Amino acid sequence: MRASTLVWRSLVHYRWTNAAVFVGAAVACAVLVGALSVGDSVRHSLRQITLSRLGEVDLALVAPDRFFRAELAGEISADLSADAAALILADGVVSAPNAQTRVNRVQVAGIDEGFWNVGGRFPVVNLADGHAAVNSQLAERLKVAAGDTIVVRVQPFSALPVEAPFSVGSSSGAAIRLQVVAVLSSDRFGDFSLRANQVAPMTVFVPREVLAGHMGVGGLANTLLLGDALRTPVDKDAAADSLKRHLQARDVGFTVRALQDDRLGGDGSGRLELSSRRIFIEEVVVDAATAAVPAGREILAYFVNEIRSGELRTPYSVVAAPGEPVVPGRMRDDEIIVNEWLAADLDLRVEEMVDMSYYVLSETGRLVERSSPRSSESKLPLSRQTAMLSISSASWVSLYIP
Repeated sequence: MRASTLVWRSLVHYRWTNAAVFVGAAVACAVLVGALSVGDSVRHSLRQITLSRLGEVDLALVAPDRFFRAELAGEISADLSADAAALILADGVVSAPNAQTRVNRVQVAGIDEGFWNVGGRFPVVNLADGHAAVNSQLAERLKVAAGDTIVVRVQPFSALPVEAPFSVGSSSGAAIRLQVVAVLSSDRFGDFSLRANQVAPMTVFVPREVLAGHMGVGGLANTLLLGDALRTPVDKDAAADSLKRHLQARDVGFTVRALQDDRLGGDGSGRLELSSRRIFIEEVVVDAATAAVPAGREILAYFVNEIRSGELRTPYSVVAAPGEPVVPGRMRDDEIIVNEWLAADLDLRVEEMVDMSYYVLSETGRLVERSSPRSSESKLPLSRQTAMLSISSASWVSLYIP
């Protein structure tokens, strides 16, 4: 029997089995092709949604937990010959007193005229003090229109989040009563968002300086947008170079000042202080500063609950580790130096023991009070220790550069 005949008879004999295999393969192929087509369609849709929310924005700098100078936008814009805008983006709560409705987790955008320039193709909405614009999604939820009044609540800026253990911020936030002057649809830049989300954001637009004033960050911003209405893409490397040229210490939350006193020993001349309003200076910043100036000195200051000696207690004190010459290198780990005021308050003598109580952050994020005994090694003159306390009240950690 020839091979062709054998193949033909085999196909005829197993025709139903072969037909089932063929149909299964066809269905599987159709499913795979359909899935690829749908996936490509979804990606395309998401891309179009994202681009429509960005307008003509090419690059964005977002610093949610820091604020920089709003003037930084103009400085970079002049370098790149591109449009730039400094914004404040924050989460807030918006309510409509007339409708007795409230919406949480609203994007509150503090903007100026530069925002519309970066947007490019969208009409300008001028917002005066006391005015706001809402997008169509928020207007629908609040049931408001142009002419209605809304109340916007945002948290004042704090170096720590409200829920952080060391934070002392209020959870209610500052209330801003505003009149709605426009309801912005997606074709009027109402859906602006830097977040990748299929759900359209609910946004209220307010004048940046009004929002900055209520948040306690006048003249500052936390978002910078770069774009070009002529659609010449802004070069990322050029923007990064411009940012490096114009970035200042205060743009990242640091202060540099000259010291003209003897708080670290000597006459203090020629020293600089790098300090931060946050609890600690990040290690990468300390490393960069000490690499630039190897003779720099790191100083840690901490707020303790109380210092006790027998039945006598002094609450809420600042403990600092400034190093030599204020703290001699010969001191043991269980010794401290106190100033004359504390020694008198606790009736201390040299080599007497005191207990310090202070909070530490546990692995679960809770504050745990600890206590450690210390021996009073010596007393500093009150004038010098008072100067040290004035340093610590302004910042928790400082870096001194001779």
